[in-house]
Amino acid sequence: MTGSVLTSAVLAAGMLASLLMTAGGGAQAAEPVAPAALEPVANWYMTAPILGMTVGVTRPGEPPLIAAWGHLDAARSVPAAPGTVYEIGSITKTFTAALVLRRVDQGRISLEDPASRWLPELRQAAPRVTIRHLLAHTSGLASNPVFEDLSRPVSANDLLRALRERPVEFEPGARFRYNNNGYALLGLILEREAGLPYRAQLQRELLGPLGLENTEPCEFEDPDRPTGFDHGYRTAPRPVPHPRHHPDASGPAGLLCSTAGDLLRWQAALMGGAVLAPATLARMVEAQTLADGSATPYGLGIYVDADGERLHHGGAVSGFITQMAWRPRDRMGVVVLTNGVYSGALVERLEQDLGRVASGGSWAAPLDLPVAADDLEGLTGVYRIGDVGLEVFVVDGHLRARPDGQVATRLLHLGDGRFQAEHDPATTLTFLPNGDLLLERAGRALPPGRRAP
Repeated sequence: MTGSVLTSAVLAAGMLASLLMTAGGGAQAAEPVAPAALEPVANWYMTAPILGMTVGVTRPGEPPLIAAWGHLDAARSVPAAPGTVYEIGSITKTFTAALVLRRVDQGRISLEDPASRWLPELRQAAPRVTIRHLLAHTSGLASNPVFEDLSRPVSANDLLRALRERPVEFEPGARFRYNNNGYALLGLILEREAGLPYRAQLQRELLGPLGLENTEPCEFEDPDRPTGFDHGYRTAPRPVPHPRHHPDASGPAGLLCSTAGDLLRWQAALMGGAVLAPATLARMVEAQTLADGSATPYGLGIYVDADGERLHHGGAVSGFITQMAWRPRDRMGVVVLTNGVYSGALVERLEQDLGRVASGGSWAAPLDLPVAADDLEGLTGVYRIGDVGLEVFVVDGHLRARPDGQVATRLLHLGDGRFQAEHDPATTLTFLPNGDLLLERAGRALPPGRRAP
C-alpha cells in the first residue's frame, strides 16, 4: 500500500527475550522473520481498511518482531507504534481462565464444582452449571448483555439478578454458545474464593510476576488511550469513532488493555508452562466435549482448531478488533491488534496469513480483478433477497454489500460479474444479466434477489 507507515522494533532484553527465546526449545528457523516479509500481507489488509495496527511474531530462539502500520486517528496524524496500547477485549478471557485453572492446580477449586458453591444466588436458576461449563461456554445461562448500553458498568448484583430472571438457553453441556456473562461469573467466583478483588489477583499472580507492565484494566475515561473505529459504513462513507464500552460492562470477560509485546510474553509464559501445571495446561488446550459426544471449538479459555495446530483467541470491544494465536508445532506466537475493521473474521485471517509467512510459507493477495467505475455504479442499489434487503454501493473503487442492520463487506471481483465477500471467501455474489443478484454460500444458492426500482 503506497504511503503506508511501517515501524518495527526488535525487543531482545530481559524477561521478554528470555521467555520467548526459550519457550520452544525446538529447532530454530533458518532465518529470523523480518518486517519486510510481513509487509505485503499487512499492506493488503490495511486496504480493508484498517486505520492502524500493531502485530507481533515470535519463534523459538529468536527475539520477537513487533511492527506497526497505519495511524491511530482518522486524520492520520498519529502513527501506530510497536508500543501502542490497545483494548484487547475477549483475549482477557485467557487471563481469567488461567487464574481459575491456577486454583484448580492449588486444589482450591474443582472443574466439576457447581458454580452455586460460590454463587448461592444461582442455586435455583443454575443448579447443574459447573466451573467447567463456565470456562467452556457450555453453561446454557443467558448470554445476551446485562445492559444494552455497553457504556454502563455492570455490578455483581446486576449480573446475578439478570441471570436469575432470564431463562436458560439450553441444558448445561448440551451446546456451545459463547457467553461473556459466564466469564464475568468466573471473576466473581475468584473474588469470593480468595476474598480479594479480581483486578488485584490479576496483578499479584500474572501481570506483576510476568513483567506485563503495559497490561492493565482499561480506564473508561482516558484521553491518552487510542480510539477504536466503526467500519460499518452505516452513517458515513469512512470509518468513524466507535462508542467506548465501559470496562466493567464485560469485566473479567474483556476489560484489559495491552500491547503486542506484552501479549507475546503472555503467550510464551502460558504455553511454556510458567503459569499452569503441565496436566492443567493440557486440559486448557483440549477441545471440550458436549453431552452428545461431539467436540466444541473451544477448550477452557481458548479456541482450539480441529487439528490442534493452532490455539487462539480474539477480541472485539469499543471498535478494537484483536487476535492472538499460538502454534504448538512451531512454538510460534502471533498477535494482531487493530483499532478497528469491519469483521473479526478478517483479523483472524490476517493473523493466519502472517503466521503462514512467518513460518516460511508463501502468500498471495486474493484475486480482485479490475472493474470500470461506470460498471461498478451500474451494479449499485438495494436488492431484496427474501425478507432481507442488501444494499450495494461503491467505496474507494470497490463494491460493498450491506445486509439490513449489519456492516458492509468489501466485494472482490472474481470475473464475469461474480464477486467474493472479502471476510468470508465461501460467500459469493453474482450480478446476473437480467439485473438480479445471486447469493451463494459454500455452493448453496439463495433465491435470486431483485433490485428495487
